[in-house]
Amino acid sequence: MENQEWGYLPNDCWERIFRKVREDDERDLDSISLVSKQFLSISNRVKQNLTLNVNAHTLHLLPNILRRFRHIKSIVIETNIPKNIYDSIAVDRVLNHIARSRILLNLHALKFRCHIEALRDGFRALALSKNMKNNLKVLDCSGVMSMEDEDLVLIADLFPQLEELRIQADRYFGDDANIKDVGIRALAVKLKELKEIMIYCPLDAGFITDKSLRSLSKNCVKLRKIDLCISKADQHNVTEGGIDFVMCHSTNLTSLSLDLPLLQPSPSQFKKKPSPSHFAIGNGFANAKNLHSLTLGEALISNKHISLLAKAYPPLKKLELRRFSGDNSEIHGALKMLLHACQLTLEELSLRFWSLTNTDISDLAPYLSNLTSINLDGLFWLTSVTFYTLTKSCPLLEILTMANMKEQETDTFSPDFLHKNYRMRHLDISENPWLNDTILVNMGHVCPNLQFLCVSCCWRLTNVGIGEVLRRCPAITQLNINHLEVSNDIFGRYSDNSSKLNLKTLKARETQISDKGMAMIRNRCPNLQYLDIGFCKKVTDKGVMEVVKKCKRLRNICLDGCKKVSSSITLTHKTDNNHTNFKPKMSALPQNPTVLGCGAVTVDFLAAVEAYPKPDEKIRSTSLKIQGGGNAGNALTCAARLGLNPRLISKVADDAQGRGILEELEADGIDTSFLVVSKEGNSPFTYVIVDNQTKTRTCIHTPGFPPMIPDYLSKSSLSSALDGVRLVYFDGRLHETALVVGHEAKSRSIPILIDAEKKREGLDDLLNLSDYVVCSAKFPQAWTEASSIPSALLSMLLRLPNVKFVIVTLGGDGCIMLQRSATEGEQSEEIDIDCLLESLNQRKGSSNTAIPTCISSARTKLRANGIGTISGQLFIGTAEKIPPSELLDTTGAGDAFIGAVLYAICAGMQPETMLPFATQVAAASCRALGARTGLPHRTDPRLAPFLQQIS
Repeated sequence: MENQEWGYLPNDCWERIFRKVREDDERDLDSISLVSKQFLSISNRVKQNLTLNVNAHTLHLLPNILRRFRHIKSIVIETNIPKNIYDSIAVDRVLNHIARSRILLNLHALKFRCHIEALRDGFRALALSKNMKNNLKVLDCSGVMSMEDEDLVLIADLFPQLEELRIQADRYFGDDANIKDVGIRALAVKLKELKEIMIYCPLDAGFITDKSLRSLSKNCVKLRKIDLCISKADQHNVTEGGIDFVMCHSTNLTSLSLDLPLLQPSPSQFKKKPSPSHFAIGNGFANAKNLHSLTLGEALISNKHISLLAKAYPPLKKLELRRFSGDNSEIHGALKMLLHACQLTLEELSLRFWSLTNTDISDLAPYLSNLTSINLDGLFWLTSVTFYTLTKSCPLLEILTMANMKEQETDTFSPDFLHKNYRMRHLDISENPWLNDTILVNMGHVCPNLQFLCVSCCWRLTNVGIGEVLRRCPAITQLNINHLEVSNDIFGRYSDNSSKLNLKTLKARETQISDKGMAMIRNRCPNLQYLDIGFCKKVTDKGVMEVVKKCKRLRNICLDGCKKVSSSITLTHKTDNNHTNFKPKMSALPQNPTVLGCGAVTVDFLAAVEAYPKPDEKIRSTSLKIQGGGNAGNALTCAARLGLNPRLISKVADDAQGRGILEELEADGIDTSFLVVSKEGNSPFTYVIVDNQTKTRTCIHTPGFPPMIPDYLSKSSLSSALDGVRLVYFDGRLHETALVVGHEAKSRSIPILIDAEKKREGLDDLLNLSDYVVCSAKFPQAWTEASSIPSALLSMLLRLPNVKFVIVTLGGDGCIMLQRSATEGEQSEEIDIDCLLESLNQRKGSSNTAIPTCISSARTKLRANGIGTISGQLFIGTAEKIPPSELLDTTGAGDAFIGAVLYAICAGMQPETMLPFATQVAAASCRALGARTGLPHRTDPRLAPFLQQIS
């Protein structure tokens, strides 16, 4: 126990902690994932719900996202522009990606919040996956417009195991009623496992009759929930007979929601005298003995129905009665009787847009003692008296909504209201013209443990009331003050300006906040994560930057309509080791960012020592790190962090090292589905000794066994690996497999980049296939036997006629690149390439720039004595001079350089940008122990000057 590190917890303990965090707010996992690779990996496993905002600019990110979150159970798909046909195509492509994924084994719910056309092609693609066809339980198409009977038949055929289905019709794309009885019947007949169904028909988009309700009730014996919402009276022929049939025959029904504008008269056949096997029309609610949740629209709210419900004594937990505009006195007694009947079970009550008064609420209050949630939105005649009544009569109340109340009043606080409700955590009293500072402060006195407060559009409130209620309710984490006349002293001039608030979400749209108010937010809200200051016309770039720099947990800021905030503002949030960019000013990602790599992956055991040991000497390490390595693995990790979508062909064993390799690669977004995992043998690993004195490293490599052979890669896998690839990269290892991949890539005209680190078996054959070559410092002369590096580069271009450029990396001295030119340029006379390099070095010596730069020659005819001539252009890329105190480990610096070159080629960077960009990335990797620890992400501010230059 003496040697055990304090604070260590195994992964399974962290996973339990993260699961608890997820229960409160899954968004908090985003912040946790930034702490370390360990936390990133665990949070990836724990995350269950994923929201995808789909458009042309985000589609290419999807494969990496799906690989990162392997245990997702529910995916929500959103789009930005409602009813955009191009978004429908994009969402179809997303569904194709999901269908082809071999990773999402736990996915059971798909939800669409995108207002697009029906997705028939996407649904068919999903059903081709046996896993999706059998495991998909929840399909929410309430955001899919223009659904027709044909779509319902298709869904029923493709997804027979569905348990929950939500559908919506819309006439935006046509004039005919889209959803009718025939479609609902198809669903009812084929979806035997259906437990919940929601049908929403707005704007004449459907025509539903009793036949639909009867089909569902007869065929879907497991049905527990029906939700039917129809906007217009001429869109349906639902009668009391149909509702009665459902209530009598759906024995498992526990939740019913019927929002109809008008209840149609029952057909004549139901008006006959009922036989013993029939039921009396209109008495169906007498059978509501099993209902736990009930929602009724205005057409079904009557004294008869409410009385029948009360006599049935249903174990209701949730009751919602919407929009009753009739004579309240006619139904008040029945409502009171129903609340009394459900008093012991009822937890949630919603009476939106009724004409109740404070007196009515006081009369009902004795039967509301067990409620935890009450919604009284739109009850125009209520005042704060009802608030005091409910908070006193409902000791378990946690959520109260009293919005849109128009009655004028003065402060009615009295000694009778000196009670406290410690359970109340959510209060929405928005759009109340009677709400003033005094009333708000008194409400805060009653509910000291509030966590959510919405007072938007309460125009009589001032900074004083806001500040005082925050002082009285220090647990408030979400505050909505949209459209208030509050200004710079946003939290009240009487509050303690030095105290910190617990706000995580602040919505302050269309307020009078300026940069001074932003300074107060900066100083008072250190835990702020979400900030909305849309249309705050006095806020400038300065105020925004102040908040972003100080609020280290900020994840989202809305600036739409802020006219004094420039559209190109770069919002960089810097923490000790992380940089979070909200709207970085840089180039868009490459149009085709997919690259395929084939080569080595290993586990690196890195030990830093004061000095390299002498023979038979025992020394101690100064630090130890275990992480993934291998040239291909490192280079593709770098490319992934820069924004590319890498795929990798390699091989590991099914051992602890192999599983660790896969997990780390996947955490960085690399597609590992083409890696071969052998059941026997061992994964490759490398011991790396880092000499702190000489700043060098020594590698001792143990290859994996059995070795990779081309037979392990099937033709179908190779074809899939190369589909849509922009660039192929080989690190010179696994040469037999690499040659197979290289020939196939060449047949598809996919360019190839080779890492020529040293002479290896099969490397010459790969070089003959290459379009780009990046060499180590010793390789060019070793391969060509030329007398100098420039002459060797020229010789390589002569021997490899397909190569467009060759680069040699020189560590701290930067790099040299020779690029082939189709034309000779203005200068036609030959120039000795060694002399040209010397002149460029002289120009390099006169350059005093702090960041890496590039010095280039003109295009001309270059000569190397005894070798030949070539038309080309010579470049020198300078390297950052890293202070000795910051230079920790050069392991993988060359791989980082290659990863940056992969990105540069895909992005179309010119050599003048590519070379200093690549040396900057390599320099960043040298500032941490290990090949991957220091690899920068695309949002790293050190890369911004280069990324902004991409045309």
